[in-house]
Amino acid sequence: MEAQRLPPPPAPAEPAPVESATSSSAPALALPGEKSVLGIAPVQETPVDATDVIKLMLQFCKENALLKTMSTLMDETQVTLNTVDSVEQFVADINGGRWDQVLHTVGTLRLPIEKLIDLYEQSATLIASIVLEMIEMREVDMARALLRQTGPMQALKHENSERYLRLEHLASRPAFDPIMVRVRPSGGPPLAVEVGVLPPSRLLALLSQALKWQKHTGQLHDGAYDLLRGAAAMPTVTHETFPTTLACLIRFGARSHPEVAAFSPDGQYLVSGSVDGFVEVWDYQTAQLRKDLQYQAQDQFMVHEDPVLATAFTRDGAILATGAQNGKIKVWRIQTGEVSRRSPPPPGSAIRSSPDPALITVVFLAAVPWGISACGGLSGPTGGVTCMQFSRDGSHLLSGSFDKTIRVHGLKSGKLLKEYKGHQSFVNCLTYTSDGNRIVSGGSDGTVRIWDARTTECLITFKPPVAAGAPTEAAVIGVQLMPRNPDQMVVCTRSPTVFIINTQGQVLRSFSSGKLQGGDFVGSCTSPRGEWLYCLAEDGKMYCFHMGTGKLESILTCHEKEGIGLVHHPHRNLIATYCADGTIKLWRPAD
Repeated sequence: MEAQRLPPPPAPAEPAPVESATSSSAPALALPGEKSVLGIAPVQETPVDATDVIKLMLQFCKENALLKTMSTLMDETQVTLNTVDSVEQFVADINGGRWDQVLHTVGTLRLPIEKLIDLYEQSATLIASIVLEMIEMREVDMARALLRQTGPMQALKHENSERYLRLEHLASRPAFDPIMVRVRPSGGPPLAVEVGVLPPSRLLALLSQALKWQKHTGQLHDGAYDLLRGAAAMPTVTHETFPTTLACLIRFGARSHPEVAAFSPDGQYLVSGSVDGFVEVWDYQTAQLRKDLQYQAQDQFMVHEDPVLATAFTRDGAILATGAQNGKIKVWRIQTGEVSRRSPPPPGSAIRSSPDPALITVVFLAAVPWGISACGGLSGPTGGVTCMQFSRDGSHLLSGSFDKTIRVHGLKSGKLLKEYKGHQSFVNCLTYTSDGNRIVSGGSDGTVRIWDARTTECLITFKPPVAAGAPTEAAVIGVQLMPRNPDQMVVCTRSPTVFIINTQGQVLRSFSSGKLQGGDFVGSCTSPRGEWLYCLAEDGKMYCFHMGTGKLESILTCHEKEGIGLVHHPHRNLIATYCADGTIKLWRPAD
């Protein structure tokens, strides 16, 4: 299956704003409230109050008799849900003296204490009157239990002891006075203003409506749906194996090729970053652009002014960060294609701020005049962003660049928080350790460095072994923690050998292409469970190693030209390779 990317529209006559495409790219996305250059307003996000979400959860608990859970949630959030099936029936039950129904309903409400006292006083008065009338049946304990075992009555006892003693005396009277019932005040109207009515099963109804809309717009196809991931259910791979067959092919234009590609963590999207600055979202099953994303359906794209070299997703897959050769990082909402906030333009340009305060306010690197890099004082594009990763909670973004520096950026503040310096050449790869306390990085200086994420101190520096006849310093181009053993990592060097090394720098195993010329690896990845190791070489071949046996099980010719990289799907036996020949190829096992 093959898809041809449409050529970009001609460049506009006037200079485009900061977020507009390059001369060979599509028009840039508009900020919320603005029109794009195509005259199409972007989709507006509807803000959701967190309190309303909690109320929906409370209603679900109430309808499913999860009263303890409901009470705990109200205590922790201080959010109450005072709803009844019918306000009129609730008032009628109070005025009619149907206290079994009233007290059962009140048990799920959080009413003002004074009104609860009035309500319980009325119920106690009525019960006491009934008990006194039935004194021969020995039912007087009912009224006393209500007086002595309920919270509002105990509060009444402390705040108005005279009123409480009068009720105690009433429950102990040997004779029945019917006037007491006739003169008791009605508690219905005062309580009616404290309660309301919600449509039943509101949470499930909203979820159902959302799923129907996604299906209507093409975002959801027939079949199972994973509600927690917010996407179609991914089949669980029960047996990992190496690919042998081309599943589909994505072809770029003659003047473009992908520099980076990544699957979203939920496995729904394949994102590519190109040499022409485009960031595109693909349906990897059809090799077509995702037209369920409205901005792409309208031929609008996420875009940089320079080649895109790095991408990173948050764990939920909702936020995408992209880094370019000019040193700029942009953070996007993948569903809307909106950049979180424009970087400040060069001096003399007008600044347009976003009117939507709900957007993430983040500016990583300022736009500055040519000759001064925002990444550390180097000139031109030498400060390009080469690699990125979000922190586990998505609050920080880690980046490495051509200027030998690792940085941590805060998404809330938009500020540069920390810098890690020590590499003597480009930083090519990095990752957080599983606990987030350390950072592992690899550079063109041939070293792997482990940093204290909090103090920025370099704790360990080591170099992978160099094969005989190889350069004295083979660039480290990939570090990846082993899926089932985070104390070990795959270290890929620009050589025919990849290593398994522990966090103390000890080489545990190595895998080699066995090819002295033209067999240097340009990238590596593991299968989701770590049973297979895949390496793409400069000769366009993919080498498939079984981690259990250490054997080279297969060599698959993927591209005729030099490969750039590869990435494994998070849930399937599917690998995407990309190359300077202007293609992304997706590979799967034979049926």
